Amino acid sequence: MQEEKFSPQESLHLISETISKAKASYHDTGIGPILWGCVVTICGLVSFYASMYKISWLYSVWFLTIIAIVPQILISIKERKQRKFVSHNDVATSAIWTTFGFSMMVLSIIENIMRAKYDLGMHSAVYMLVYGIPTIITGSICNIKSMVVGGILCWIFAIASTFFPYPFPLLFMAASAVVAWLIPGLMVNAKYRKQKAANV
Repeated sequence: MQEEKFSPQESLHLISETISKAKASYHDTGIGPILWGCVVTICGLVSFYASMYKISWLYSVWFLTIIAIVPQILISIKERKQRKFVSHNDVATSAIWTTFGFSMMVLSIIENIMRAKYDLGMHSAVYMLVYGIPTIITGSICNIKSMVVGGILCWIFAIASTFFPYPFPLLFMAASAVVAWLIPGLMVNAKYRKQKAANV
């Protein structure tokens, strides 16, 4: 079997074409960050309202985070089907956010145990600290500067929230969701729509 030989020009063209196909097949719509930005913002604001006006049943709003897992899974499946090329970045960010999701579940379990046994809750600053970690890493890997800035702001808000009495840290939590996920998600979605329109 004869080995096929490529000239330097043909090799460069092949590499360029492969990169172009990889870029064209990558669909990052920003829908996921928009979804979670909205959900956590709503939960934070409603919880603040519930605490201010002593409406205990409104704290159930946090069940929205469990319900939101369903559309998130559907979004992930849809985007995965659209991708013809899976990069190392895709694998890395998927692992990061899966780890983040399980970390949030563990934190919630720990907080519920602390409340039941010791009547102690976990400060919102802990959640904001955790919010910032995957956000900054993802922003750095995918070159999304707004996510890096949003993640850093999560940490700043985490520190700032410790100077305010409860329930005001819940407002910082809502603000963290806006700057870390909602705004970057809207920016990524706008870019995606623009690229999609250009390719039509």
